[in-house]
Amino acid sequence: MVSITDAANHARTTPPLTTLAVTAARNARRAGLGIVDQACLTDQAIYAHHRGAHSVATLLMSVDIATGRATVVKAGSPDLMSLRNGTQQSVELTEQIPPGISRAASTGPGRSA
Repeated sequence: MVSITDAANHARTTPPLTTLAVTAARNARRAGLGIVDQACLTDQAIYAHHRGAHSVATLLMSVDIATGRATVVKAGSPDLMSLRNGTQQSVELTEQIPPGISRAASTGPGRSA
């Protein structure tokens, strides 16, 4: 499991916002949930506290060591890059709304406004 979280540009709220996001994702992971559910619970925790006023950029990745396949959730984060045999390339991923604002911006499977 790899998690990259960025709550920059929120001034005084950055440290507690980052702590909230990382803790929510970690609690979901420890409960045995996959990365999609981890992202959803992170979104819910941030939205419950900040009501859509703040969000984080996050990239969650789970790698199956046996197959080398990865499952990725990209939400507001910079592009994922791959480096193989000295060649760098961008990995195409579907962009998701950053955790903390999605409940305010939209509803979807497993969500209610």
